[in-house]
Amino acid sequence: MNMDRTSSIQIVIRVCGIVFSILFGLFIGIYSLLPPAEMVGKIPSWIPFGDKGAHTIAYAALGFGLFFACVRIPRLAMDDRLVCSDRAERLRLTSNSGPAVLLVIVIGVVVGFGLELLQPLTGRSRDFLDLCADLLGLLVGIAVALLLLHFISESLTSRLRKRCEASGSATVAPLRSIWFSTIADALADVLCTAAVELTPDAFFALREAKAREAGELERLSVSGAQGTCDADVSDAVRRRQASLRVFEMIEENLRLAHSTGLPMCQDTGMFVVFVDIGKDCPVAISDIEAAIRTACADAVGRGWFRRSVVDEPVFGRINTGNNLPPVVAWTPVDGDILRISVLLKGFGSENCCSVRMLNPTGGETAAVDAVVDIMRAAGGKPCPPVFLGVGIGGTMEHAAMLSKRALLREAGASNPDPRYAQLEENMLEAVNSLGIGAGGLGGCVTALSVAVEFGPTHIAGMPLAVSINCWADRKVSLEFSGWEENVPTVRDLYASDGGKGGR
Repeated sequence: MNMDRTSSIQIVIRVCGIVFSILFGLFIGIYSLLPPAEMVGKIPSWIPFGDKGAHTIAYAALGFGLFFACVRIPRLAMDDRLVCSDRAERLRLTSNSGPAVLLVIVIGVVVGFGLELLQPLTGRSRDFLDLCADLLGLLVGIAVALLLLHFISESLTSRLRKRCEASGSATVAPLRSIWFSTIADALADVLCTAAVELTPDAFFALREAKAREAGELERLSVSGAQGTCDADVSDAVRRRQASLRVFEMIEENLRLAHSTGLPMCQDTGMFVVFVDIGKDCPVAISDIEAAIRTACADAVGRGWFRRSVVDEPVFGRINTGNNLPPVVAWTPVDGDILRISVLLKGFGSENCCSVRMLNPTGGETAAVDAVVDIMRAAGGKPCPPVFLGVGIGGTMEHAAMLSKRALLREAGASNPDPRYAQLEENMLEAVNSLGIGAGGLGGCVTALSVAVEFGPTHIAGMPLAVSINCWADRKVSLEFSGWEENVPTVRDLYASDGGKGGR
């Protein structure tokens, strides 16, 4: 089963659903607007509860068709060699049913309500109890559609198993299937969580920033009460109040995301993936790549991820429908570990990122000034308070990659080189002195942290890149090891045993 096969199934199901929905929609519309005299004897005697039963059956059929018209089948990018893995072969056709169910209910209720409003025009009376029967019918139709979709999924999965058994591939490298399943399942789970929950370091950074803003507001208010408050101080107080309100709205947003399971931001971003693979890691790179793509597609299907990726940037810009492909960077490391880190990179902040080719003799002053200039130009557009990743060295594109990797570091964690740790502090102080503040409304906290990564560069240059993340700092990092076991060990580096507390 490959992406083309999955796309073909999607087209067939959607076309059938659309045709079915149109036919039953016309049927419902015609019979709902018939004059009373023409309705006599139209409802078969075998339908229970008369008119209400007829509404339930008709809207069940409509809901059934609408569901297949709306449901999206994830395009699982699976390696054919892994087709016999239980995780790889399963289509999970029902994994993206949530949005389809909601859309079917909305469309069905709007149709029913509209027809009830139109019925007096044909001499029939409105009965909004019919809407209850319509809703019940929609739910019945959705349930039947889900059962049928599950049957289709199981049937196709069974056919795949038989094909693998017939070719003898089911006995090849059973550990590869286990490794694939472990990587794909674990990564999909944390990606779904990352869209909804902040990592502990980001959450604590926001809380500390709010406390700092509140303390600054209190200090300014005391100055005003002592009669030293001039026009500038009054303006500063208003800005601090606005900034503090932004922090409160962020906290409320996070509470709602936690309670509803909805993403903390509507832009669920692009998948930017960093893979650190040990030179002794037994998992093939092609298998890791397939597991990453499958995990990303699964997360998009299971979560409420907005489809935000287009297939090419200039001309057609056709939405890929699944946020694939991810952007993947590979780095070889010592040992046998496999570390997969992912940024869910929204583009409100991404559009404010920048690269500067600085004078090689500019030193620390030029680096700080460049970061300040980039953030000054960004202003409130990247939804501050922000997290800044700074890459210095290499070539232009390598500096940009270093700046992205810097965003993976926990907020407040300093560079191990004391010179660059001090540079991070100087950059953070300079950026916060801009007074952009939370939401761009002014305040003492514009950036929550600055992380600098550096590398060797040419004698004639000093490339510097700044990657900006908004306050919704969505990142995951998993480390896999213990390949000699049946199921490898998985460690979440941002969880309680790998970071500053549980997610």
